[in-house]
Amino acid sequence: MRLLIKKIFAACRIPTLFLVVLFSALAPSILLAQTLAGPFTPLVGIPGIDPDAEFNEYINALYLLSISLGALLAVVKIIIAGVKWMLTDLISGKEDAKKDIQGALTGLLIIISAVLILTVINPKLVDFELNFGSISDTSSGGGGNSGTGTISASGCVVPLGQSDCMSNVIWSTTGVTTPTITHNGESFSTAISGNISRNISPGIRHNFVILNGTAQIATVSRQASCAPGSTWNGSICRSGGGGNSGTGTISATGCLVQIGLSGCQGSVTWNTNGVTTPTIRHNTAIISTAPSGNGFTAPMGGTITFNNFVIFSGNTPVASTTVISGCVTGSSWNGSVCSDVGNIGTGSIRASDCVVPIGERNCQSNLTWNTTGVTTPHIRHNFRLISTNASSNGFPWDISPGAPQFNSFSISTGSNLNSSIIIASGYAQAICAPGSTFIDGVCRGSGGGGNTGTGTISATNCVIPLGQSNCVSNVTWTTTGVTAPTIRHNN
Repeated sequence: MRLLIKKIFAACRIPTLFLVVLFSALAPSILLAQTLAGPFTPLVGIPGIDPDAEFNEYINALYLLSISLGALLAVVKIIIAGVKWMLTDLISGKEDAKKDIQGALTGLLIIISAVLILTVINPKLVDFELNFGSISDTSSGGGGNSGTGTISASGCVVPLGQSDCMSNVIWSTTGVTTPTITHNGESFSTAISGNISRNISPGIRHNFVILNGTAQIATVSRQASCAPGSTWNGSICRSGGGGNSGTGTISATGCLVQIGLSGCQGSVTWNTNGVTTPTIRHNTAIISTAPSGNGFTAPMGGTITFNNFVIFSGNTPVASTTVISGCVTGSSWNGSVCSDVGNIGTGSIRASDCVVPIGERNCQSNLTWNTTGVTTPHIRHNFRLISTNASSNGFPWDISPGAPQFNSFSISTGSNLNSSIIIASGYAQAICAPGSTFIDGVCRGSGGGGNTGTGTISATNCVIPLGQSNCVSNVTWTTTGVTAPTIRHNN
């Protein structure tokens, strides 16, 4: 019996080793063949996987199946070794059986530990998301060249209390007949090249892709981050807490660069209260460490640029504001200075101020504008395109009291933000209703107009199981003197 069992093990080891080596040697060829041959169609299915599933789903299922088979084989070996230990009376036979059981238990422990460690570090380490689009050729015409291209996108920092920031997306293509530029699957341009700003948030990865028809030419991925001292709560970047870091207010005025010049002088005014180590930053540069300033000059550039001014207490942002700078009407940025472009039309734009009710994030501003002789008018709110109409008498648009405190509206020409020419601009301001202040993206009652009550709230952390998308957090809260409580999750 002992001799028979040894023969069975010897017969099993060689085919198993052969299959492992064969798979390791052929895996690169299989993957390369997949990328060149087009859509993946498995010859042998895997239980629980749709035959039309993507290649990464097939590989992920194969990985899970391999782990399961490894654990199953370990259990089978333990059973066989147990039978071997019971059927032999020889001490050496029992010792061999014990070694087989120990080896199987060690292998099973390694399998479980590997999966557990990778899952604890990052669940995505055991979730394959392969993408071979950069070398695949799925364009029509059969085997032809679908063109080439490059695309880049800048990262950005979301100010305290805001939900997104602007990423500058630049792309160019060669030999691409039907280009489509997408942002997380949404098409936003069909130009062969361009430079466009897009809003991105810290919550997800933002994928920008160049497509020629259905063939992927190039891709880049970016993610926004919250300003130092703040964290993403699912909807806005809010202060990370850790004690009172003081309060402050800050405001700034933008400027327009004259023809032939490369920059202009804006100004910033601020005050702090209880901030022990104030630092005033213009974008990322420190411009002052004084607790207050009035009309402090701030150089600004000729390209249409966000100028972010933030008061920091240590690493914690206390207050912020944003203004823009750009070339004067009738000129555009040529790479070094603002140059004259001649007659491009005229226009005017106005936006009304508004008051945000307590408990709300924004209010509605009323826009009116007119243009004369402008062939391609672009109406923007803080660089975001909101209309291409030549005129409007009563266009509603939501604005917020947060950064930028002064909401900028402009009429410009051309879809390329950096080379467009500003024809007219205006500003509107949203303010919180009396008795409230703008905190963590919402106008909250400050107690100035009567007691609004008190409350506490807590939520437990939880761990998402392997293969699942969420878990359950236990939320507990109490209120005292709150007449109309509303409990929110994110927004």
